[in-house]
Amino acid sequence: MRVGIHTYAFAVLTLGANFVSGVVTARALAPAGRGQAVAIAMLIQNIAFIFALGCVHAVSYRYAREPETAGTLATTWTLIMIPLTLVAFAVGELALPALFGSQSHHAIELARVYLPGVALVLWIELTNGLLLGAKDYRFVNAIRFAQPALFAIAQLLVWRIYGLTVASSLGTWMGSMLICQCVATVRVWRNVGRFAKPNLRLGIETVWYGVRGHGAFLANNLNQRLDLLIMPAFITAVGLGLYTVAANVSLIVSGLALSFASVVLPAAARDPERGARTVLGSLQAALAIAALLACSLFVLAHPALRLVYGAKFGGAAPALRVLLPGTALLAGASILVAGLYAANRPSIATGVQLAGLAVTVGGLLIFLPGHGIMVAAIVSTVSYATVFVGSVLAYKRVAGLRWRAFMTAPAPVRAGKSVA
Repeated sequence: MRVGIHTYAFAVLTLGANFVSGVVTARALAPAGRGQAVAIAMLIQNIAFIFALGCVHAVSYRYAREPETAGTLATTWTLIMIPLTLVAFAVGELALPALFGSQSHHAIELARVYLPGVALVLWIELTNGLLLGAKDYRFVNAIRFAQPALFAIAQLLVWRIYGLTVASSLGTWMGSMLICQCVATVRVWRNVGRFAKPNLRLGIETVWYGVRGHGAFLANNLNQRLDLLIMPAFITAVGLGLYTVAANVSLIVSGLALSFASVVLPAAARDPERGARTVLGSLQAALAIAALLACSLFVLAHPALRLVYGAKFGGAAPALRVLLPGTALLAGASILVAGLYAANRPSIATGVQLAGLAVTVGGLLIFLPGHGIMVAAIVSTVSYATVFVGSVLAYKRVAGLRWRAFMTAPAPVRAGKSVA
């Protein structure tokens, strides 16, 4: 319970920092400039996530179950990340012209300049896995907040002193990640101690675990970001800028739960007998908070967007309202998927997320050409709902639960004990 409260508190602070940087970007760059900046950042992150091979889950799961393997895990996965980074960069270069088909030549060139950032994102995946496996939750929460906070401060200073551009916005984003990950790497070194020799068998076992669950991790991230990866090929920069605001604000609802899900996985894996209680208690808390946030944002959508982002962004309100029910369900799904990982069922978690990804890809490719951002919002909400329904059915079966278990408080909660 203490870990959960701490995680949610820092997640709120993180969302606040992201909110500030988003407002600065919107006011400084207008819809077109914001659309380009977000499209390039999403390209870098999505390409990296594709080739991460479930690193966070594989490393944190094995570390949590076998702490004595920490040094070997760190060395082995560091070596694994080197070829993955090279392949990710090459694929990004080849796919860039098609993915940015409706963007300007300047935007494509900027994307090429910052594409090596995939190495930094993959580095983040490894350090997060090692920190979570060590149960260093407080530091993980703090560093997750520090990066967007540093980014927001840098954005604001650059905007006021020099004038913010798409290039300088991306530069401050990369710089904030680099600084925070250097600090995180030092922390990992302290937790792990001396790095051991790489172990081929351990590498194969953890890569296989990661690959089996990578579809879930990848599909979860793509379900939230794939619209922003596909839309630049069909939507102009102005429409893209409006949609990025709607999408980012809607993800506030699920962002808190996504942060907590990374804690639920090692907590439930470390104590399998109480794993289901941990997951169900976390699920109920996540859904309650998500519903409250979604209702508030639904009512205040139009005036809040105009007040915070400027009058030009009021047109994002309808798309935001369509996205909110889906992101509320996505909050619950993220907890259940973490429960499937903790139960050593990454393949089932992958199947659940792939069902949602199929809806996203099929819906966008069929309905998006020739239509506006509302179509993308509808497809995303249907995809999130699909993932939620699938994750409920899957976890019920894996944990051997009855339906009423999802509706009643777990025994440790009723007895005043912690659930995580």
